[in-house]
Amino acid sequence: MIKKCGTKESKYITNFFIEKYGLKKELFKKNSFYVNQKEIVFLGPKNILPGLNITSIGIFVLRKDIMKPSSNFFQLFGKEVTKKFIEVSKDQAKDYVAGKDLEINTKENGYVLVRYDKFSLGCGFVKEGVLVNMLPKPRMVTLKFF
Repeated sequence: MIKKCGTKESKYITNFFIEKYGLKKELFKKNSFYVNQKEIVFLGPKNILPGLNITSIGIFVLRKDIMKPSSNFFQLFGKEVTKKFIEVSKDQAKDYVAGKDLEINTKENGYVLVRYDKFSLGCGFVKEGVLVNMLPKPRMVTLKFF
């Protein structure tokens, strides 16, 4: 079962995205946050029909237990991210979308948006100079004509 986040919880999630990734508050005004029993946060419409037994709504945006943004979220809103992102080269982008981890030179740590050119590829986790791939396996692909 999914439930709408309360005002305090919604503000906490919104502030997380604003402070950590530089997103604007306006991005979230037309929607509401919802959470399920597994602490998965969704961004969906403000109002849903009462009495429905819904297990997910909108898009998966965050694992609340570890505050990990989803690749879905970054792929949709990545152009708005102004903090905590890593720009990769063309060859690194090919390796990343194929599911490989990357050695990178950065002082960033934690969950980041991975970008190539204007494209938001998804979520990664940086630890000690390694960008750990966080793309869901169904989204991994080998690019041949890139």
